[in-house]
Amino acid sequence: MPSVPNRIKPKKRWIPYVVAGLLVYAIGFYSGKFGIPPRYFAAGDHGRTADYTEFFQTKRLIEERYPGKVDTQALVDRATDGLVDGLKDPYSDYLTAKEAGALQDSLSGEVEGIGVEIGIRNERLVVISPLPGSPAVRAGIKSGDRIVAVGETPTQGMTVEEAAERIRGKAGSQVRVTVQTPGERPRPLTITRAQLKAPSVNLSFRGRTAVLTVSRFGDDTSEDLKRAADEIVKRKSTGIILDLRGNPGGFLEGAVDATSLFIKKGVVVKERLKDGTEERSVSDDGRLAKLPVAVLVDQGTASAAEILAGALRDNRDVPLIGERTFGKGSVQDLIDLGDGAVLKLTIAEWLTPDNTSLSEGGLKPDVAVSSKDPAVQLQAALTELR
Repeated sequence: MPSVPNRIKPKKRWIPYVVAGLLVYAIGFYSGKFGIPPRYFAAGDHGRTADYTEFFQTKRLIEERYPGKVDTQALVDRATDGLVDGLKDPYSDYLTAKEAGALQDSLSGEVEGIGVEIGIRNERLVVISPLPGSPAVRAGIKSGDRIVAVGETPTQGMTVEEAAERIRGKAGSQVRVTVQTPGERPRPLTITRAQLKAPSVNLSFRGRTAVLTVSRFGDDTSEDLKRAADEIVKRKSTGIILDLRGNPGGFLEGAVDATSLFIKKGVVVKERLKDGTEERSVSDDGRLAKLPVAVLVDQGTASAAEILAGALRDNRDVPLIGERTFGKGSVQDLIDLGDGAVLKLTIAEWLTPDNTSLSEGGLKPDVAVSSKDPAVQLQAALTELR
């Protein structure tokens, strides 16, 4: 499953993209029908120009001379995909209707597959985190492992969505993946897919200390967190361990809502956009603001989970315990292109309230504890709260 931290914008946001798409299509149609003009230029960013002549000429020649059947819509889809690939941004992508549906399923927590959140690090496909109890965990896959190949196909140059599409499949079917732990030899694994449903929030207690585990930020996370917060208050807990280990992120709004439970006022995150910087602030009552908190993080803590961890550290000096986080610090919009297709486009960079860029190496823990023994990390958090 891809890790997709994003902001959902109103439907009207996609209108300019549709208009632009229709304009390009119209130019292509008339150029193909009546002949390519000597050169066709369009204004680009900051006044630079882009030459579309070869694009339209290639389209016309394919339609006129290719001996097989030509699916013009398939050509346009692939061209659109290539347009986004030209950004060389691992988190921007053109999604077909099928791929967009799979993305929405992953954010709701209901998928069929092996149970891994994947991302790009140093141009390699890596596991952000495996889902607890999933086939991936039973196969020995861990956070930070590289996915070298799916079946016989190497993943070098493959997008997150392309890899996820190959890994997913009906429960009971099998997929062969080649996995490499850094410093070790690649190992081929044949894994049986399963139906997966990941609860976003789990609450347990160690004496009067609440252990609040947030595994993702999906559609149901905010309400689940509010119910957990009410239970923590009801039980008169003396402190909270917020466990964000293996949390690959999700919706930005979920991180803002979660932070709002722990602080009464303050900035949650800053978004560095193309035309300036915006701030997102708390939006709830801070019902847990008076309780001591320690946060558990590891290399599988990413995106919206990093926002929450950074906001608590910067606003309340909450200690981060564990390992350096993944470093997924960009914002993606999901923009409806019509017929179910979606443009997943990076539109901003995330900064913590103290202006730390999440993309530049993630968050460094205040108390470094290896994830080789998760129980040791938990004990370190309990000790920090005493």
